[in-house]
Amino acid sequence: MKNLKKGLLVCLFLFPVLLFAQQDFKLHSHNDYLRNVPFWEAFGAGAASIEVDVILQNGNLMVAHEAETIKPELTLRSLYLEPIQKAVDLGMINAFGFHLLIDSKTEAYSTLEAIVKEVADFEGILFSPQNPKGLKLIVSGNRPKAEDYSKYPEWVFFLITKAKL
Repeated sequence: MKNLKKGLLVCLFLFPVLLFAQQDFKLHSHNDYLRNVPFWEAFGAGAASIEVDVILQNGNLMVAHEAETIKPELTLRSLYLEPIQKAVDLGMINAFGFHLLIDSKTEAYSTLEAIVKEVADFEGILFSPQNPKGLKLIVSGNRPKAEDYSKYPEWVFFLITKAKL
């Protein structure tokens, strides 16, 4: 009877562990632009989404958390868009889809206008009904009014929080 109780206890402990091990997890990376090769390090670690802090400065989309830390070489295009295009060209991304979360740190409308213009250069890798596993941009931080969301391309999504509803 004592062994039966121990066996039952072990089963009760192992069942959730084994069930948990069967889950398909996707990793998310944040602030990886502080690394040497930000996209490649996050993607190489298995990240299916990367969050990027973006500041619109003099018409350029700079990657930084605050204006004081901006470095001219750290742009959305150079750190993320071009490497993502390269990964797609190498057949590495479209096997599962990929999300780029853009935390807009500056005014919503002008920043999003610049993002749409910049990302449109990468049209072939973007999410669409014809490319359902294409790159999705999920905008957080400063966002336009919810009633304006439908004015943006189909590959732009918005993180909706209770505070914005």
